[in-house]
Amino acid sequence: MSLHTTSATREERGAATLLLVLGLVLLATLASAWSSRAVLMDLRTSQTRGQAQQARNAAQAALATAQADMLRAFAQPGAEDLFADKTMSLACPADLQGPRWQCARLPMAAGAEMGGWQLGAIAARDLVASPHVWQLRASSRATSGHGQAFVRESVFAPVMAPAPAETPGGGTLVNPAPSVNRPLCQRTTWRSVFGDMTATQLKAWSDAQARNGLHSLSQPARSVYWIDSPVDWTQSLGTPQAPVLLVFSSQACAVRCPRIAPGVQIHGTVFVDADCKDDKLQGWQAGTIDGLLAIEGGLTALTGNSLVRARPYARQAFRLHWPEGMDPSQLQRVAGSHREGPP
Repeated sequence: MSLHTTSATREERGAATLLLVLGLVLLATLASAWSSRAVLMDLRTSQTRGQAQQARNAAQAALATAQADMLRAFAQPGAEDLFADKTMSLACPADLQGPRWQCARLPMAAGAEMGGWQLGAIAARDLVASPHVWQLRASSRATSGHGQAFVRESVFAPVMAPAPAETPGGGTLVNPAPSVNRPLCQRTTWRSVFGDMTATQLKAWSDAQARNGLHSLSQPARSVYWIDSPVDWTQSLGTPQAPVLLVFSSQACAVRCPRIAPGVQIHGTVFVDADCKDDKLQGWQAGTIDGLLAIEGGLTALTGNSLVRARPYARQAFRLHWPEGMDPSQLQRVAGSHREGPP
């Protein structure tokens, strides 16, 4: 073998060795880069999880603060004015659209910011089916723009009282005028129909429906009408599927209780507050009432083509759901209503 051939063979082996070494170095570099990338991704994932947890904690804090604000508010009269206050009202979220939904911004006693998180809370309620159930929605958003969270929970608010479970027998319920031995009106008819509900609560419910745009032709239709005007009533209301409550107040009956015009049909309950004074009901006319006619006073006879027919749906408009054993005078959480995440 010549010297020249031996030298060429060595050079080839050296080149191969160099290529092998370079390949190993490249593989080591790629492995290191991949490992660094994996570590970086794990770090970012950990940071994202940490931010998400911080966002949830902040949202939970906002919800707890909102509930504390409500507890303080209900410790004094007039807490339901939260929804009546125009400075607190706001448009409802996209999933709570229509005139039946009413929303208000909740005050945040701890401030709108906490540890780099912007906090907010709103209350929403269904004015037709459950004005006493308030859905609380709290949110947190990072001031840096990275991270947000949502949490919600429902509470029973002490703005209404349960109606009696038993429906008065028949289609007409009256309370005869007080005698000499019973000079004061005992309001037995009111208690039979509404139980511990107050006139203030019913009027507030009626006013809230009207302000929110509910009326006889809206979807859904208005269900509660509190009437202070002495003018005779000329509008048919309600259906068997969606009955109403129509209350002629003591103010409406100050001189003479408003009559219901001939041809007018009411599905639901009509309550006439004559304050046990029969003279305010002389010649009273009921139109056609399918449900219940209840009068705080005595009524000898209906005039005109009046007709009252008892119906099982008579009090459906104001019979609200209250779980058995619940105290309706206290703010209480609705069991199982806690949720995290957007609607």
